[in-house]
Amino acid sequence: MLENATRAVLDLGSLQLDYVEAGSGEAVLCLHGEAPGASGELDFAENAGELSRQYRTLLLDLPSGLRGDAGADLIIRAMDALAITRAHIIGNGTGGEIALRLAVLAPERVGKLVVVGPSGCLFSPFTPTPREGSKAIDAYWQEPGREKLKDAMRLYVYDNSLNSEEVLDRRQDHARGHAQHSQLAAGSDDGDTDLLSIAALVSASTLLVWGREDRLSPIDFGLNLLARIPDAQFHMFGQCGHWGQHERSLEFNQLVSEFLAFDGQKATEEQKKPGVLSLENTTKFADA
Repeated sequence: MLENATRAVLDLGSLQLDYVEAGSGEAVLCLHGEAPGASGELDFAENAGELSRQYRTLLLDLPSGLRGDAGADLIIRAMDALAITRAHIIGNGTGGEIALRLAVLAPERVGKLVVVGPSGCLFSPFTPTPREGSKAIDAYWQEPGREKLKDAMRLYVYDNSLNSEEVLDRRQDHARGHAQHSQLAAGSDDGDTDLLSIAALVSASTLLVWGREDRLSPIDFGLNLLARIPDAQFHMFGQCGHWGQHERSLEFNQLVSEFLAFDGQKATEEQKKPGVLSLENTTKFADA
């Protein structure tokens, strides 16, 4: 559990969202994916403490299956209700897809982006559809039960020992307790526009994070996003599945902290300053 955190309900009229908040400073929104029983606190449990040391960190519980521009619109509504003008966004799976769409729909609301194995890939020449993880998720929601949950969770991680009985219990309880979210997801935008078609419109500085053993989001999709997003960088963890922020949390936390803190404009100005070794000096060394 996250210490010194506030747990509350955000009233958006037609929908109430649970959320957890900790820390102060620039806002960072953490958006989870579509795993059964997913929640902001469950999916970012290993990251929120570190983030909240420097940032106002908010973990939102999103409706299951929410995607596309409908997801981006919901985040804008939530930011308005929380009096957040601009925020860095960290998203995993569908949360990553929503983050990228938000950056295109409302770039003025987005600082930096960290996306971990985002959904939104309609075609991969190397990974047939429907993908293994997506089939397991669909099977769970058609017949929710403990064994179907185990089957789905096994595909999210490289190290299945992370799916303890306690973790499975919490996810099952959370899934059962959010029937309203499941009903809303049935009428949600299915996000049938490939993210690659809009990736070039993402102006935010973006960190793409992938697990080499991700069985939900193809690696070639990440490399294609890297090729299209103007200001992007790519990091891959070996022996890691779809939940890079969880399986490789210590490395992930350091990577993200450095990425969010890095001032690109200041670095560019520093690079323009004369170096210790001037052109005159290099000529003298060459002559010698």
